[in-house]
Amino acid sequence: IIMSVVCGQTVQLVCNQTGTAFTMSPATIDINAPPATADLSGGGLDTTYGMPTVEFYDEYGSYIDGRTALAVSADGTWLQASVPDLSGAYSGSYTIVIVNATADGTRNIVGTANVWVYGNYPPPPDPQPDPCTEGGSRPMECYATY
Repeated sequence: IIMSVVCGQTVQLVCNQTGTAFTMSPATIDINAPPATADLSGGGLDTTYGMPTVEFYDEYGSYIDGRTALAVSADGTWLQASVPDLSGAYSGSYTIVIVNATADGTRNIVGTANVWVYGNYPPPPDPQPDPCTEGGSRPMECYATY
């Protein structure tokens, strides 16, 4: 499917391919001391039309960053890729999508892996003011006697 995407627009990708479940090593990443590279093991990797890419997505499906594999095994069962800059990311679960290059430039999703990122927890939400004690007029329920 070919579609136009406007800058800033959110588009849902419908994946008809199930792919292979890959494992990532390391299985966790400390944002404050990330590894330079990660190894992904699975199957179906193919370098015929170029090196596969590794794409990082957050828990909401937002694209974080992608990297081209640095090395791929001859039997197509593992690859090594650099870890993208995750310094602005929050702690949580991230999905890695592994994509083979194709002759016509389309996406050939080989599989996915998960990684837990930690070390940058989101700030707590701003407290909501109490309408009975914060300035302005007081709502009726503040005058009620129980």
